Amino acid sequence: MYSAEHKEDVLVYAPLLLIEADNLCHSDLCCLKGLKTLYCCCSCYFHNKVTPRNSPNDPPSTEVLNAQYRKRTRADYVAASSDPDRRCRIAYGPVNADGLPLCKTATELGFKKTGAEDLLKLEAFDPSQDTPVEVLHTVMLGIVKYMVQDLYRNRLKNNPDKLQQMHNALRVYSASKGFNRTFRRQLTYTGSFVGRDFKQLIKVLPIILTTFKNDEGLQVVAPVFVQLGKLSSVVFMRSVERHFDDYLEEVRRTIADLTREIHVFDEVSGNNDRLCSKPKLHILHHLPDNIKRFGCALHFESEKGEQFNKFIREHLFHTNRHSILCDVARKFGKQIALRHVIDNGSWPLAERAKKAGEAWEKCRTFLVRSSCRVCR
Repeated sequence: MYSAEHKEDVLVYAPLLLIEADNLCHSDLCCLKGLKTLYCCCSCYFHNKVTPRNSPNDPPSTEVLNAQYRKRTRADYVAASSDPDRRCRIAYGPVNADGLPLCKTATELGFKKTGAEDLLKLEAFDPSQDTPVEVLHTVMLGIVKYMVQDLYRNRLKNNPDKLQQMHNALRVYSASKGFNRTFRRQLTYTGSFVGRDFKQLIKVLPIILTTFKNDEGLQVVAPVFVQLGKLSSVVFMRSVERHFDDYLEEVRRTIADLTREIHVFDEVSGNNDRLCSKPKLHILHHLPDNIKRFGCALHFESEKGEQFNKFIREHLFHTNRHSILCDVARKFGKQIALRHVIDNGSWPLAERAKKAGEAWEKCRTFLVRSSCRVCR
């Protein structure tokens, strides 16, 4: 590409650091079948049937839930993608109880053809390490969502007096600066809550639930919400300036404590569809390794990208809906091009590459005149 600094064409080497996406997109990019298969994790060979969901007589132990499984490697992904039918055997895959490899086929280990195999041509891309845990869909739209919906449906919905007490307790925080956005404080609408609503709820629910000391039903879920609040406080941090190893250990310990409390909650409440067997809870155990590799979790969360959907939706109101993809691409493509010009960028024109200094100067002059005109 053309370099405005060197004033010539240069070879740009851009190593791939990570891919931000939700769990479903990560599965497609890693050529895996998804979260509902036996081997659903992109980072290790976690066996989903180790924690059976519908067998109340055989509950999983906390040791099984917090156990570490054999890691997936880049070589495993390359070997699986080399066979279009995914019939090749992965020699260093999961192991049995004696520690011996099972040597299963790629299909049995959850690999499938998704069209993303070309990403493996990039030597810098390792699907097992460069697809970090996305906290919005794993924590807020995962574990927090499960617990909030269980709180309403199984403990508050059939008790109007208790539900009203919870609503009154939430109104106490209505003047807080943290709730300046539209916040549905009525738990009746938990089915339509978005990530922002769950993030706000998890800040206050651990405190509110501790006030219901005489209610056995709410005291069952209170320890889980306390651990979720603690996890949110250590995960949603922009930077850690010192004692980074201690911070990682705190994240690991909090995730292990959360898993233990959810396990106790499932045993006490008698849920057949146990929350401790959810794949998202296991995926959360890989978060400390991702933080160590890429920094704080806010560096690779996709919430800002999800919020961008609002602007796309608003733009669709001004179109005739005949060619939505082209209209959206053209609209935001022009905005990106304008931002590139204002930043004094450059682009190839016809047969040669030319610096866009004149265009940048004209844009800058126009913006200055417009701002002066508004000030008048």
